Amino acid sequence: MNDFIDKLLQKEVQQFIHKHRNDDEMVLVLKNKTIAGVPAAWLADQIVGRRKAEQKLPSWARASGIIYPGRLALEQCSSEATAVFKSSILRKLCKGNGPFNGLDLSSGFGVDDHYISQWAWLTRVEPDTRLLLINSHNQRQVGGIPSVYKNTDAESFLQESEDHFDFAFIDPSRRKTGEKVYRLDDCEPDVVRLLPLILEKSSFLLLKASPMLDIERACQQLQKVLQVWIVSVGNECKELLFHVHPKAGGETLRTAVELSQDGNPVWEFSFFPSEERSTRVLWAEPQEYIYDPPVALLKAGAFNWIASHWGLSKLAPDSHLYTSDRLLETFPGRIFRVVNHHKLDKKLSSLFEGGFVNVISRNYPLSVEQILRHTGLKEGGKDYLICTRAIKRKFVMRAARIFPDN
Repeated sequence: MNDFIDKLLQKEVQQFIHKHRNDDEMVLVLKNKTIAGVPAAWLADQIVGRRKAEQKLPSWARASGIIYPGRLALEQCSSEATAVFKSSILRKLCKGNGPFNGLDLSSGFGVDDHYISQWAWLTRVEPDTRLLLINSHNQRQVGGIPSVYKNTDAESFLQESEDHFDFAFIDPSRRKTGEKVYRLDDCEPDVVRLLPLILEKSSFLLLKASPMLDIERACQQLQKVLQVWIVSVGNECKELLFHVHPKAGGETLRTAVELSQDGNPVWEFSFFPSEERSTRVLWAEPQEYIYDPPVALLKAGAFNWIASHWGLSKLAPDSHLYTSDRLLETFPGRIFRVVNHHKLDKKLSSLFEGGFVNVISRNYPLSVEQILRHTGLKEGGKDYLICTRAIKRKFVMRAARIFPDN
């Protein structure tokens, strides 16, 4: 299997990959069975991998000698920003000065492990032999405390190991017979079934899960969740992180966080579900300013908490837009100033330059696509059209985005 790495590291092969880094990899595969004695499909994976890494893992893309896995492993692996954040969470949860002994039960490509291994000794478990080989090779390229590599599955390792770890981490595969899955008990391995064994062999578990996962259901399944982080980058929800601890009891703290590209929190807000349930909301029709919350707070279920925390009124239970008659610049999401109210008809297209506008449809009978067809408007430009519903009636508003200002 080492022959796989050696062939890809040949000078001629690396030069070819660099020269064709912007080419259509499928054309290369169709035109060539082998290139410099290496299967063309292998080179296609490297070209795609480097291209994805430039966006997802910029420091890895700049490093020499990195070998990339297939598309699936790259899709599920963490971005550099989220990997840095997870490492910082684990370091805080471990407490003390260490040294710490950690366990990754789904090591994969090894992105998360790279940042964790800057401060902890790791055992990396991965059943895919080639993927583990790539993982081991890449650690030698990017550095870190040397790890122990186990070419086996999580369940077998847990049953056979006599060691106890300061922490465990797992990112179960969200593919099953080629289809994407999201429920924890559908993923591989089934972390719900393995949880007693994981907590027997480690002091606590940090679980990474899909942002599509139902947080409430997951907490019920895992039972011992101290905290869940809803992690977003560029206002796109990237992952959920569950801190599972054997002594956990009571409510689970929910933390929504937006990360910068270097993995540091831009903002971070925490609340308990009981706060959300007990919060009294003021309802109002649109005032001068409209507030659109960041996705991480909405995924966290902080619908009423948002109104209470920032002193805003809410338009309607299912609209998830907020309003005030004074500008609240500390709000972390998008802020709009209402310019005018309109009817939804063809006349709207004459109000916007070139007929271009950005449409927001929240709790409104028509989707964005239906609104565009109904009005003859085209998506784009600098102006906004907000279509939504308050408690008693619907609203169509021309709005100017004032924060962020792009």
